[in-house]
Amino acid sequence: MTVTDAQILAAVRYLAVEGRLVAEPAGATAVAACLNDKVPVGPGAAAIVSGGSIDPKLLSSVLES
Repeated sequence: MTVTDAQILAAVRYLAVEGRLVAEPAGATAVAACLNDKVPVGPGAAAIVSGGSIDPKLLSSVLES
């Protein structure tokens, strides 16, 4: 299973906007996989989100795109 950098950054944006969570790109990879149908998602599914050490400039750039 692989996800692209663009999919990961979209997951970072999704988490920030929809979940009010700040996650670094590596920490949002599982969410990117879920959002892009790379893994089965159903009742009881969970994704680990970690890391708030994202560069503020990168976060700003992701949120603006």
